[in-house]
Amino acid sequence: MRFHFSASTKLVVLALSVGIGCGGGPGSQLTIPDSPEGTVEVVVNELVQHQPEIVWRALPPSYQQDVADLTRDFADTVDPAVFDRAVAVARKGVVVLQGKKDLILGSAIIERSQVDAETVDIYWETAVHMLDALLASDVAELSTLRELDVEAFLATTGSDLMDHASQLPAENDDMESFGQRVAALEEANVNLKSEDGDQAVVMLEVPDQDPTGLRLIRVEDRWIPAELEAQWPRAVAEARAKIELLNGEEAAQTRVRVLFGIGIVEGFIDQIDQMETSDEIDALIGGIIGNIMATQGGAKVTEG
Repeated sequence: MRFHFSASTKLVVLALSVGIGCGGGPGSQLTIPDSPEGTVEVVVNELVQHQPEIVWRALPPSYQQDVADLTRDFADTVDPAVFDRAVAVARKGVVVLQGKKDLILGSAIIERSQVDAETVDIYWETAVHMLDALLASDVAELSTLRELDVEAFLATTGSDLMDHASQLPAENDDMESFGQRVAALEEANVNLKSEDGDQAVVMLEVPDQDPTGLRLIRVEDRWIPAELEAQWPRAVAEARAKIELLNGEEAAQTRVRVLFGIGIVEGFIDQIDQMETSDEIDALIGGIIGNIMATQGGAKVTEG
């Protein structure tokens, strides 16, 4: 199997998808090197060991402040009742998904999907454990989210999420899994190709694939991907705009719609919790699918 990495996959997308010396871990004060190639090597080595907090340490201080400000503003702006209700229903869902796993995976709908049973089981366990980890972390409470220590969060929950994600199989035989993509970086060679002032190109060479050039730019004494530097202002502005909408003119209507949607999800979870057979699961899911299809087709949905 050959592995195909773009520059963003190796250093940006891979690192930030979990969210935002070797063997670092919680409490470690690893120093980010001054050189572009040293920065890439340290980040890659730490990600291989499932220590995503290295990404936070490698960010410029103003970028870290942007994240802290956005997190605090969201916690101060979001409706506490809506947030707490959503978290409570999610926690209830985790319990039900764990307790009713055999019934759900034994349903005819799952069997007809023709997905390998072992693969379904792995995805199920991984998804449930990842959701449970998030709901047990500081992001699940507004009081702790407001003052979130991002580095500590990544060093603990983030590392746990990477552990679970690495257990997922590849989507098909022609693709590499997340775990394979990360593990492949262990054999990577990092070399400086060019450096001109605050810009540099670092070559990342992974066995069995073509070398990739990473374009880096120095911001506040930190070497970061040029792609990240170009996209950061817009991403921060868009995030702030979405937070502001939580206090906008339509906020009250949005609150009602969101609470209504959460109520529907909770009702669905409660129904599954009361079921004792896979046939009941099939009937419930089949009815929901039928209603959705009828609604989309404009047909009248009948009961019974």
